[in-house]
This record gives sequence, structure tokens and C-alpha cells, in this order.
Amino acid sequence: MDQKKLDQRLSVIGTPECRTFAREIFIAHMPVSLILKSYYVRTAKYEGYVEANRKLGRINKRLTWHDGGTFIFDDSRVKHLAIIYSGAAKGIFDKRLKKTSSLLTAVKAVRTYLHTNSITGYFPKNLETRSDEQLMGFVVRTFDEGFWRRHLRRISEQTIESVLRELGATKKQVAPYISNFSYSKKKLNRRRNRVFLETHKAVSESGEEVSLEKANESSVSNPKNRVAELMVRMRGQEEFAREEGRTALFMTMTCPSAYHAFMGSSGRANPNFKGFNPKQGLEYLNSTWQRIRDEIKKNKIQTFGMRVCEPHHDGTPHFHFLIYIEKDDVQKYKEIFKKHCLKVDGDEQGAEEHRCDIEELDVKNGSPTGYLAKYISKNINGEGVGEDFEADLDATASSDRVSAWASLWGIRQFSEINTIPVTVYRECRRLKGQLTGEKAGKAEEVRAAADKADYAAYMRAMGGPNTKRTDLVLRAFHILKDKKNKFNEAVTRLLGLLDKASNEVIQTKPEEWSIQPLWMVVDQEAAQPPPLEYWQ
Repeated sequence: MDQKKLDQRLSVIGTPECRTFAREIFIAHMPVSLILKSYYVRTAKYEGYVEANRKLGRINKRLTWHDGGTFIFDDSRVKHLAIIYSGAAKGIFDKRLKKTSSLLTAVKAVRTYLHTNSITGYFPKNLETRSDEQLMGFVVRTFDEGFWRRHLRRISEQTIESVLRELGATKKQVAPYISNFSYSKKKLNRRRNRVFLETHKAVSESGEEVSLEKANESSVSNPKNRVAELMVRMRGQEEFAREEGRTALFMTMTCPSAYHAFMGSSGRANPNFKGFNPKQGLEYLNSTWQRIRDEIKKNKIQTFGMRVCEPHHDGTPHFHFLIYIEKDDVQKYKEIFKKHCLKVDGDEQGAEEHRCDIEELDVKNGSPTGYLAKYISKNINGEGVGEDFEADLDATASSDRVSAWASLWGIRQFSEINTIPVTVYRECRRLKGQLTGEKAGKAEEVRAAADKADYAAYMRAMGGPNTKRTDLVLRAFHILKDKKNKFNEAVTRLLGLLDKASNEVIQTKPEEWSIQPLWMVVDQEAAQPPPLEYWQ
């Protein structure tokens, strides 16, 4: 419905006071006013103007920040609030510390202040067990404007998207996975990041320079490279499992109906929806998966594989797993997986059909990786997938929305399960030439396998899945940086790989790198900033 038709319908809803009430709310949240107006008109039509006013008032309360302004922050407002809140946090800490002489009490006071400003989960629950140094490390960050800017942006993004999702702005029939409002903001952020990459370079201690744009293109940040590496890892896991005679299970875990805002086929509101947002959906999935892992461990069942997290059309997350397992353990694993997936609302209609699905795959004669390949591509760049039926879009278009969804909700899309750290694989591929001397044994086997992108051989050489980190042939090795961070804390950086056999470090990143602008204006008398118009 266009703006003109909406305004015509709004002009006849309720009393003059009702229309003034609604108009003030629409003006307060102007960037999303069209969505609010559509919802208000729709609610008034089917439930009456009194209920429409009540619901609009509740939405307004959710979209209003503590100072009376809108939750829809622009950058200037974020910076302004960050200055105020960082100073207030420091003031609360100093005042309470002076009054009580108790560092723990002062830190708890700051924690309470964060909670009143919608920041939860930053401080650990067990503050009493932390050292004074650790407590200071936590609290000193809350005095930093950057800390508040990051958190305020995230709170703003997630609150707005939660509301818009509930109002029907995030679903297959309107905008799949993420609302168009949030998606446009994420695209703007990406453009800003792209400009930063294009205008900056990495400079090593020895003076070597690399364009950040080129470095990004050659890394796994590039979607094509990311897909290629994930497929290499998946193929390697499959080959390793085939050699060991394992069975593959392809499994899906979905949230209960209470987490789904809208129906997929009709686009109608789900009557069972309880207001959970995608972040809370992810918390449910993670806790369920952790209980499954705990019971699997108790039963001494060893598995390895990959997990993919992707959204339903309305942004509700779900998990796909490709697990390799011994044949004798399959039945027990299925029972455990199903039991925990159906622990919450397991008796609701369609629970057994939709909440958990397990398919046994033939590793010997088939290719289990093919089952997961489309999910990997669909969630990164969409190449080779065709149509994304969940979104009713071409997969190359929908994949960008999936990436924006994952970024907004802080969701890790791909996770390996009980396998070998990929960091060692990547660092081995940096090495030029064979390892010699004491490092020429197992370590060279690992390097050679990584160099050939033979992930199955890499896994074997490292010790195989489920190997303890301390028993791996190679481990990532970090050293302290020369300079501390702005919070006066020691910072580590990756130097290379520690060979377990020789206890020697194989350096892959011997130098520190710094980020600098590509262009600098230099005057013989003194360095000057570039002209103002350069930045505008």
C-alpha cells in the first residue's frame, strides 16, 4: 500500500485524539513509519481502533530509548550517547569505589548501569571468583566511547529488526530473512567497509606494503575463497570417514513453533509465536546442541563433522549437521538427538516431523558432502544453487540477505565439530618449501598435505578428529606484542606453529603489520592532514 492510500485510511481511524496520538508516534520513528502505518491500519481494520492504539503504544515503548528519543540511531546520536554513557560509567565506578573501597562492589554498580541501558551478558556471572586485574580489565572498557558505540549500534539494530519482524516486515512474501530497512543499513555498512579497504594498506615492520583490498580478495573473506576452502574441508572429512568405514548422518534441528513469527506458505502470523527473536532462537539451538554433546560424551560416542546455521524465511535460525559416526553408535545417537530436540514442546503438532530430522547416508557409495554443499553456497554467495525456495529468490540474491541476517544477529554460520583446527591448515599453506631438520618428520607431513589441499591427509597427519589440542602435531603459537592495548593489557599475536615433536616454533608471521591510509600529505616542516574536502 502506498503512502497516499495509507494516509487516507489513517484519516478515518478512531477519534481526532487517536489520530494525533498515532501521528506523533509515526513522526518519532520516521524511518520505519510506513511499516508502522501499515500495521496500524491493518490492526484497526480487523481488531478495532482501540486495540490498534494499544498495540501501537506498546511498539512505541519498545522503539523509544531511555532519553525519550527513538531507538533508530544515526551515527551522530550514537557518538553523542557514547560520550555521555562512558563518562557516566566512569563516574559511577569512581564514586562507588571511593565510598566502599571495594573493587568488586564498584564493578557490580557499573554492571547494573549497563543493564539499565539494555547491555546484558558483558560481565561474567562469577565476578566474585575473578582477580582484581580481571575485574579492571572488564570495567575499564565501559569507560571507553568505542565500547558504547559498538553496543548501542547492536542494540539499535536488533531491537528495530525484532519489532519489524513481528510486524510482518521480515517474511517470504515481503522481505525474506531480514527486513528491507535493516538490509539497506547493512548494505550501507558494507559500502563503508569497502571504501576503507580501498583507501588503506597493511605495512610490515620491514616496510613491505599490501593493499587491504587485494589482501581481502585473496583471503577467506572473499566469498569464492570461503566456499572453496569449506568444500575442501568437507571433502577431506568425507574421505577420512570413508577410509575409516564410518556412516554419515545428515540432521536438521529446528526451534519450537513459539520461535516462528510467520507461516512460510501463507505468510500469516503464527498463533503460537511467543515473541522470541532470532538471537533467542539461536540460544535455544545452542543449549539443545550442548545437551546432546554432553550425553554423547557420556556414552563415549566419537563423531566429527560440520554444522551450518541458516534462517527460515522469517529469520528464525535452524541447524543442519553432517556427522560422521561409527555404524554401531548410529541408533543410540539418533535416540539422544531426537530426545533433546523434542524436550521443549515436543507434543505440539508436527513436532516430530519438523523439529528434528535425521537421514542416514551411504558414505561408501555416495557423497554426503553433496547434501551440505548447497547449504554452504546458499549461505555465502549462492553460486550453483539456482532458486532459493525458502525465500522465493535466486540464491545469488538471497545469499546476500542471509549474510546480512547473520551479521545483524551475530550468528556464526559454519562450525566444525570435533575436527582439526583450520588455523594450522591455513598457516601451513603460507610456508614456502619443505621443512627440514628436526621438523622434517610429522610436521612436514602436515605441511605437505595442506600444501596439496589434501584435507583428509592433513587430518591424518595431525592425529585425526577428536584428538586433544595438546596432542596435535602442530599448534598455533602466539607471542606478546611489544605494545599493550589502550586498556594497558598485554596483547598476543600469531607468530607461527609449535611443533610438538621438536618443541620448536615454525614462523609463518614473523613481522607485525600496521594499517595505514594509502595516501598521506607530507610537508617538509610538519606533517599536515589532507584537505577537508578529501574526506567529504
